[in-house]
Amino acid sequence: MKTFAQLWLIALIGVEIFLFFGGYTLFDISRSFYAAGVAYAFVIALVLYQFVSLSERIRQLEKRIERLEKKREESEE
Repeated sequence: MKTFAQLWLIALIGVEIFLFFGGYTLFDISRSFYAAGVAYAFVIALVLYQFVSLSERIRQLEKRIERLEKKREESEE
């Protein structure tokens, strides 16, 4: 959860800066473009969190494969 909160904060800052410097013209946000920025940042953070968690799972699988290969090499000797 801490990782997601950090990602969301980074995405929120990036989106709000983007909207402040004219990014709101790309979207049809007529009233509260800062509130819409929070929603956009949330979606971006969800996607980034999925990539981070997948990366961690891949790292764990690589470690497991290395351990299995070591065991196999030891048993062949």
